[in-house]
Amino acid sequence: MIQASRKKGHEAESLYESAIEKLKQALTINKSDARAHLLWGNMLLDRSSKSSDLRQSLQFLADCSNHYLTSYKLDPKQFDLLYNWGNTLLYMGKIENDVALYEQALEKYGMAVDLKKQSVNALRNWAVCMAKYARSLYAKSKSNFNVADKYYELAGKGLYIYGKNSLFYESTL
Repeated sequence: MIQASRKKGHEAESLYESAIEKLKQALTINKSDARAHLLWGNMLLDRSSKSSDLRQSLQFLADCSNHYLTSYKLDPKQFDLLYNWGNTLLYMGKIENDVALYEQALEKYGMAVDLKKQSVNALRNWAVCMAKYARSLYAKSKSNFNVADKYYELAGKGLYIYGKNSLFYESTL
């Protein structure tokens, strides 16, 4: 994958396709290989960032998310999976300006941080996602101003309301 991401054009596409074929072979041997699905998703995420075609980029991201879901079902305790899945959903949320995608990304970042509490990157991306989510709430409806204000406030502190074991509960909003 690293080699494919450094190449351009047709050569890069050929390398990606070869890498995907190897992952297909690995999954033929072991259908329960969560890591193979994670790697496949990562390749699709990388390809989406290189695509100049927005529709193709979104398709790569949707396929990526499907591989992450499969990997999660096989092994839910993977920090890299949850972090990258959060990044994928955040990117999709930005492109589509979709509040539901931001909510899903927030959930994935929360789960990732539960596994690796000192991950600065996960905490930063979580805060960025909270701010984008709050901005979308502002834009979506004036009735959401109080909720959006709370998310902006929490994003500034690097915190988020996540599950029953979080620092805050949604009922406090």
